Amino acid sequence: MIRKAHDIWWLKPIYLYLALMSLVVYAYMTPFSSYQMLYRVAAKNIDMMMLFLYIFNCFIFCLGCVLVRKEHKTYMTPTILDLQNIYNIYKWIFSLTILSYGIWFIAFAQIHGLKSFMTIFYGTFSENTNLFHEQAGRVSGLTTMTEFGVVAAPLGVWLYYKDEIKRNKIKNQLLLLLTLAILRGLLFSERLAFVELLVPMGVVWLKFQKYRKIYAFIPFIGIGGLLLFFGLFEYFRSWSNWYVNHYEGTFVQFTIDRVIGYYTIAVNTESAVIQHSTPPYFPYYLMNWFTKVPLISNFWRYDSGIGYHDLLTSYGSTEFNNPGGMLIGYKDFGVLGWLITLLMGGISTKFYYKFKNNSLSGLIMFSIIILVLLELLRHFYFSGPRGLYVLLPLIIVCIKLKKYRV
Repeated sequence: MIRKAHDIWWLKPIYLYLALMSLVVYAYMTPFSSYQMLYRVAAKNIDMMMLFLYIFNCFIFCLGCVLVRKEHKTYMTPTILDLQNIYNIYKWIFSLTILSYGIWFIAFAQIHGLKSFMTIFYGTFSENTNLFHEQAGRVSGLTTMTEFGVVAAPLGVWLYYKDEIKRNKIKNQLLLLLTLAILRGLLFSERLAFVELLVPMGVVWLKFQKYRKIYAFIPFIGIGGLLLFFGLFEYFRSWSNWYVNHYEGTFVQFTIDRVIGYYTIAVNTESAVIQHSTPPYFPYYLMNWFTKVPLISNFWRYDSGIGYHDLLTSYGSTEFNNPGGMLIGYKDFGVLGWLITLLMGGISTKFYYKFKNNSLSGLIMFSIIILVLLELLRHFYFSGPRGLYVLLPLIIVCIKLKKYRV
């Protein structure tokens, strides 16, 4: 039986956003010497004025949260026919995800050979990480469909608990999806590929747990899991081939510094963007995927990446190049961008209430909204091409699921 989520207080968007703000304050309090020593940042850009902007932005987001009325709608228990139809929707998304993974790995094998897949078990793997990342065999418009898995994963978890007949089959499909994401993360240095599956799956999983006491420990387990997971990937990516000989400290200390740094430096970089650059088109930061769409990219001549690289060289770090996302509206539209922040707070809270009331479409949507919020310090998830390839099937699936009233 699905349980209501009224006691999972930390999943409420307003509390998650306040938690993000604590890292913004930490970024402000971190001295420039620490930025320079640990992350080789060219300048500290988050000053008192930028901190005020972040605080006011937080106030607007919270206002959007409290303006949304609670939903008390009751949703029906799915019938056997409903489950079959929902499974068909899931099967199509899952199949397209696996197909795109197959295309990607075949293209990668053509470039580097089949033996390249085995290098993750060798000590020489770290020497190939940059090469594999740059020459990964991506096929524009096709391999990006692996992002469909972000929608398939939480829907699959729901079906696993609801459809007893197909439970083993769905379990094997989800394990395959996670295995491919881990392989992708190791080969191409894309940690997010695994995280963006695990987070939505975890949110749906929580709805089916019988023991509420576990809810209080999930944030701590999540933080510990993040450090463990991040450390595993960072060991191959940067520790073993560079920092082991240059970092004055243990690997555990290095992992903690790197995790915090990915978030605080993104805040510092976002501050630099606001202070020292203007968007080349509107809305550039909100719809950064626009010039990367296969057909449009053939006609778009402006290379905005050059200007951003120069900005990072002068005011940030080319290694830690996340643009930040908390002030996504302000970066594009100035003070009018607060309306976007207001909408973000309202929409995320609206789907939180649908999540509480066991709406399937609300559950799937909210599970991905949690991912967006957790990534917001680093970047706005839906602004890039991979986010677009999540958003489009997400909208289609939620529209189709609504007619089943579950």
